Amino acid sequence: LELPLYEYVMGGAFILLLIEGTRRALGWAFPSIAVLVLLYARFGEIMPGPFAHKDYGIDRIISSMFITTDGIFGMLAGISATFIFLFILFGALLREAGGGEFFINFAYGICGRFRGGPAKIAVVASSLFGMLSGSGTANVAGTGQITIPLMKRTGYSPYFSGAVETVSSAGGLLMPPIMGSAVFIIMEILGVNYMVIIKASILMAVLYYLGLFLMIDIEAQKIGLVGLKKEEIPPLGKTLREGWHFFIPLLILIYFLGIEKSSVTRAALWANLSIPLVSMIRRKTRMSPAKILAGLEKGALTAAPVVAILSLGGIVVGMITLTGLGLMMSSILIDMSGGNLFVLLLMTMVASIILGMGVPPVAAYVILAILVVPALVKMGVYPLAAHLFVFYFGVIAGITPPLAPDAFVAAGIADSPMMKT
Repeated sequence: LELPLYEYVMGGAFILLLIEGTRRALGWAFPSIAVLVLLYARFGEIMPGPFAHKDYGIDRIISSMFITTDGIFGMLAGISATFIFLFILFGALLREAGGGEFFINFAYGICGRFRGGPAKIAVVASSLFGMLSGSGTANVAGTGQITIPLMKRTGYSPYFSGAVETVSSAGGLLMPPIMGSAVFIIMEILGVNYMVIIKASILMAVLYYLGLFLMIDIEAQKIGLVGLKKEEIPPLGKTLREGWHFFIPLLILIYFLGIEKSSVTRAALWANLSIPLVSMIRRKTRMSPAKILAGLEKGALTAAPVVAILSLGGIVVGMITLTGLGLMMSSILIDMSGGNLFVLLLMTMVASIILGMGVPPVAAYVILAILVVPALVKMGVYPLAAHLFVFYFGVIAGITPPLAPDAFVAAGIADSPMMKT
């Protein structure tokens, strides 16, 4: 595709600005991957064996990335503009209306009276908050300020308190119906109905949190903890009376997606519009124009890193497509595993965790969905299971040493040793 010189200059400048913008939002990890992929596209002809490809000039790389829909302005950018932003905005508006506080009090009311109640509160609150926030680290910073001091005050050690909040927060991204917006990327890539993914992932999320509840209960029994005093627990009835209307936007979302079978954008539009309306039900939660504008602003600021990830992910996807690496990678992985599915799954798990340590779960999932999932599908794995497997371990990377970024944030709040946490 021959272009005027100014198009190449604009395209090159746009790619550089996108890399720099993503670096400012997320650090060097993901931009480094994009730069390496661009270098591979330019100099890949000198690579050995199956990794070699034909020579692509800078003009071909820029035109492919900037002009066509195979690069920056491809499927991932479309998902971020149409689906992801709407659901990040949904979470921001809901929190601005007081939904975040309601869900935490709701968790207190359900779990506060049980043995080790404060830790169980952290689990429920973080699963609800993380489902909306889409970031384990943001979830730790948000709910951890409340739950970690409460756990420490009732007898849990600082490092255990931080660990509970860390694992609870990471699991929020696995929790339907929103799964930190990842469900909509999986839905678009696979081309399957929303409810199919929700039904497949609900058991995974429930088992994850069931295991966490059991570990908390064992620890509480070991150190002789009891539930919170009655006066320390917000009455569940009062909490529901004051905040039951915050369930309405979630029910509207599920209704439009699961029963009406309408488009994701339409469902998100009605769910977003419903938040200021349902907030009017009670004077305490009523959203003024200033609060609505603050929610819109927070939604845009929260979305910025995710939009950067997916836009830069377009470069990775485009270059992998251009060079044919995606097709080659499936064959290479199958050969490396000796045709053994269990070995291939172990390799995929390790790759997901290593990649997820350096980049957010959504970014790790996008890259692995292109490079690794086709190999799993070739070996007979059901496509949805392959995608959820990769996504699950990308999420778990946030709590896997030695990086474990979620745990580092929790350790700072808990004032506990980083590695012990």
